[in-house]
Amino acid sequence: MKQLLVTTKDAWQSLGIGRTRFFEILRAGDIQAVRLGRRTLVPVTELERFAAALPSRNGTRATHTHSSSKNLVATPYGASGTPGGR
Repeated sequence: MKQLLVTTKDAWQSLGIGRTRFFEILRAGDIQAVRLGRRTLVPVTELERFAAALPSRNGTRATHTHSSSKNLVATPYGASGTPGGR
């Protein structure tokens, strides 16, 4: 069975970026995450959508865009950029 949700650590590692940059992207709303108890998990489909929307070296984008992310699960991060808005 394919894994549907991954930890934030697995998410940033699979994207090949650092922790700080990943949480900047998360806070900006470009990747949506969910909370299960104390854990923040990222849908694999979100990572795939985000990666597909990145510009290629020649400046073109894949067929998916960031605007579609607004219809997905809301991120648990508040206006302050911390879990729960604290």
